[in-house]
Amino acid sequence: MIRRFLSYLPSNVWEVPPRIEPADDRNRRDEELLSIIPREKRKPYDAHAVLSHVVDRDSFFEMGPLYGRARIIGLARVNGYPVGVMINNPKFQGGTMDLAAGLKVVRFLNLCDTFHLPLVYLADEPGFMVGLEAQKQGIVRAGARLVHVTGRTRMPWITIVIRQLYGVAGQLNLRPSGMYRRYAWPSGNWGSMHIQGGTYAAYRREIDSAPDPEAKLAEIEARLQRLASPFRTAETFSIEDIIDPRETRPVLADFVEMAQGVLKTQLGPTMVPAYEPWVNRWGSCPLKLSKAAGPSLCVILGREFERAELVSVVENLFQHVQGLLWKSIQWVVTANYRQCVIIGGQIQVTNQEPDILLIMEFFAKAH
Repeated sequence: MIRRFLSYLPSNVWEVPPRIEPADDRNRRDEELLSIIPREKRKPYDAHAVLSHVVDRDSFFEMGPLYGRARIIGLARVNGYPVGVMINNPKFQGGTMDLAAGLKVVRFLNLCDTFHLPLVYLADEPGFMVGLEAQKQGIVRAGARLVHVTGRTRMPWITIVIRQLYGVAGQLNLRPSGMYRRYAWPSGNWGSMHIQGGTYAAYRREIDSAPDPEAKLAEIEARLQRLASPFRTAETFSIEDIIDPRETRPVLADFVEMAQGVLKTQLGPTMVPAYEPWVNRWGSCPLKLSKAAGPSLCVILGREFERAELVSVVENLFQHVQGLLWKSIQWVVTANYRQCVIIGGQIQVTNQEPDILLIMEFFAKAH
């Protein structure tokens, strides 16, 4: 198993992943793909079967099958080239992304980005898990972390919407830069909210005031369904083309072959700081990182600090980021009426009001 896993990866980050001579036809068009997605939207299907029809036969190596089961991830080959593969699992929570699935995807994206593996995502994303329990577990923070990691990845990425793409989770895979492609099957549908369930929330006043609310709800849903054709809204949701499902493997093969030239320009370690939201580096102190406009980063530490502890935290932070991306760094730390100014590692703290919320702003000058 270890040998097989390593066979998909390069020897180091200065090399591209090794290609093997494929035994499978790059232009294979399996007829089963025409009917593999049920017309009934609530009916599940076999996600592993979908993968077997689009990647090289017997090449899929699944990772973490018992953790974050709403998302299936792993390594595979397309025309002999190693790729990272993701697909939602409709047989577990309908494929809805929960905390475990989000963290699983974050680690996988980092793996693909580090070792220059093109990413293939077969999307059937109904959205983030909702409810009190999901919020207690930290689904919002996990989503923010996933947004951050997705935005800073560089590896070539292709998404094929095979069924649905809804909510914030559905739009997470839309990366604004780099080699990115987005296609869809005719079975695809997308939007900010599902028509079933979302219609009542949007048209509640009109429905409640109707003589027959149930009939009015059905009428509005029918009207919206007529407008929900993927051919009407593909461009709005950055879908480059709606393809015959049987053409998926040839499309992937073309994409992965084009990606090889891009990968050669990305060799070496990733050149961005490894900061992510919801990273705990100092005891029980929750650290949140958000990227502001321009070269400014903001870290919020939501707890009270003694002076000595504050100095220790800042010194550790300085050592962690020093020399990564910036030529010169100045930190200005404010917390109510207490100020801490750090220039070149020299720390000065004025002792006034106790810290309730510590806010750090990094003003960075790039090389």
